[in-house]
This record gives sequence, structure tokens and C-alpha cells, in this order.
Amino acid sequence: MKKYFRHEAAKQVAALLRYESYIVTLALLGLLINTLDSNYGSYVITFALSTLIVLYLFKAYVTPDDKKATAWEHFIAKLTMLSSSVVVAGIIFLLFRWPGDIPMLLTGGSALFLALPFQVHYITSRPDTKVTEGSMILRTVVLLSVLILLFFWSNGIIGK
Repeated sequence: MKKYFRHEAAKQVAALLRYESYIVTLALLGLLINTLDSNYGSYVITFALSTLIVLYLFKAYVTPDDKKATAWEHFIAKLTMLSSSVVVAGIIFLLFRWPGDIPMLLTGGSALFLALPFQVHYITSRPDTKVTEGSMILRTVVLLSVLILLFFWSNGIIGK
């Protein structure tokens, strides 16, 4: 019974993650609305990025049952999704200038940076496992790129 529930939950979370690009587009739309001096943009950004945080947390705790995958592969997948949710929370804190953004971005970003070589290794050496996917690598690279861009932007190196 429990294994069936976990398998169904994994399928439902995977179905929800298909909408990830739409949620990111909604967050970018919120940024655009926010530049027009409207308070509604803040609500849209918060809603979209909070939804991403929840989806990433669900994905971290519901991994597919794959008997070929090692415990280390499951750990890297969980680390990646938990770090992704921490980075997105740090981005929310950075955008709204709340305290605590730097520790979240540093811990989440460094964990993503450390997990990236393992993800690439598992995709290339063990493509038959379902735990590490190509979308996970893409998500990691995009989040690290946004993190680096926001770091330089907030320090005034670009965007003056």
C-alpha cells in the first residue's frame, strides 16, 4: 500500500513539474509588472516562486522507485531539489530585500555547485536510471546562472 502511494505521488509530482516553465514565466511577468510601479507584481512574484519552492520540496521527498539506482544517486537528487528550493527562497528574499538572503543563496548555491558534477556523471555513465534526469541538470545550470547574475547585480557590478 505504501509503495503504491509513493509511486503515484512520484507520478503526480512529475506531472506538476511539467508546468515549471509556465510558473517561471509567471514570475518573469511579475518582475515586468513590478517595474511598472505596480504592487501586484510583488504578489505575482511571491506566488510563482513560492509555488516553485513547494514543487521542488515535493520532488525532493518523492523520488521514483528505481532498483538500479544507488543510494548516492538518490542522495544527489534529493540534495539538488532541496538546494533548488533554498535558492529560490533566497531569490525571493533578495528581490524583496529581506534579511537572510545571502546565507540562503550561499548554502543553496554551493550545494547545487557541488551536486552538478555528480549529476553529469550519473547522466553520462548511468543513463538507464530514472533518478537523475536531464531536466535536473538544466534546472541546476539555470539556477546557478540566475544566482551569479543576481550576485553581480546586487553588488552593483552590472545594472548601474
